[in-house]
Amino acid sequence: MWVRVVSLLLGVAILASCSFGRPTTIKVTQTPSDVSITATQVPPTQVPTATPIPLPTSTTIPIDTTIRIRVIAADTDSYQPLVAIIERAALDIDLDVVVDIRSPDGALALHQGVITGDVVDLWLANSFDLWQLAQIGAVSAAPITSDVPLYPFATQGMAVAPVQGIAPLAAQNYLIGIYNTEILSSAPTTTTQLQAMPGLLIRPRYRMAYAWAEGRWFDEIMQQMTATTVITDGVQTIDRDATITAVQTLVDLRSLGPRGATSYIESITDFLYSRVPYTLDGDAALRRYGVLSETLLLDYALPPLITASDTLWLPDVDVVYAAVPAEITPTRRTQVLALIQQLQKREVQGALFREMRWIPVRNDVLPTLTDDRLAIVLNQVGQLVDAQRYDEAIICRWDSYEQVLPFALLKVWRIDAVVTALESALATCPVVEDAP
Repeated sequence: MWVRVVSLLLGVAILASCSFGRPTTIKVTQTPSDVSITATQVPPTQVPTATPIPLPTSTTIPIDTTIRIRVIAADTDSYQPLVAIIERAALDIDLDVVVDIRSPDGALALHQGVITGDVVDLWLANSFDLWQLAQIGAVSAAPITSDVPLYPFATQGMAVAPVQGIAPLAAQNYLIGIYNTEILSSAPTTTTQLQAMPGLLIRPRYRMAYAWAEGRWFDEIMQQMTATTVITDGVQTIDRDATITAVQTLVDLRSLGPRGATSYIESITDFLYSRVPYTLDGDAALRRYGVLSETLLLDYALPPLITASDTLWLPDVDVVYAAVPAEITPTRRTQVLALIQQLQKREVQGALFREMRWIPVRNDVLPTLTDDRLAIVLNQVGQLVDAQRYDEAIICRWDSYEQVLPFALLKVWRIDAVVTALESALATCPVVEDAP
């Protein structure tokens, strides 16, 4: 009897489980006379349905088209037109630019960027600043190819450049005669006229503003007098007789300047306020006077400095370069090279002349322009064949001149004593064997 009941119960349980496919509770009630069996079904448990997760859709990451440009320049006010020129050139190829003007010292400008964490995608720097940047490995060594027709000074500048990741844009620091037409009837065209300064309409404070003790310009006079430095037994030396002539020439020119010690800033301030009729200066002065005065009546002429061979004295110019940084991604380099191509186009090169007074590197731009100062530049641009180069020996030489020349200009020392002091100063300068 009990065996049957147990077997029956097991059979009912198995059957119930197989029939409904879900858990069932079996309740057994036993009485003395029989066994009563009832089955109570448990409601099914609701299994939560899975929420579908959307698959990621394909998205295009936008390319950063903002080019960060660092321009090395001292005169931020007169460089504002350059910012506008760059912005217009970038807009034509759908690039955004952020132009940052920094210290006129390339190494310091780079250091400032490192300190602030700035990223530079393109440098605009002249020959001196490029030399400094190259010394600290800030410029790419990968060459930039271009088929732009260049003036000789740009070709020569590229030949002596310390790095290859550059493209020439313009020339600066050329000399031009500038005169106040309210004081001077015409500009001197020869050295004799310069020293006589004829045609004065009123008596000025003095006759000529100039960077008298500037080592760079005196070095040019030395070259014209064939008094260039030579290397003798590992020391920079000079031809004493030729140097005496060069110093005497500068002292003679200084007779056109103020009697007392006057800085370059004081001289150009005198010119700005019509106290001086004439100055020899460059593109920076043309921009400066345009910014600082709307009433100054100026005219322009070739510098009246003639060499011993009866040719125009034209100092070596500084080339302004676009320089690609050493650390740059391939994508950003492609964008930067496209912008450089824009800056070398005719219309942009023309704007560099009109608004910055820089000489374009393209030799097919100036003949297409009309400008009151165009003839002055055209008359000398063909003769501008040399770009200024820089190295430790040249910088030291210029510094040596600037330490000693004031004693000659103010007639504190006799000229032979000045030359002796120059010889001693130059003897301490380093020697670069391939220096000019």
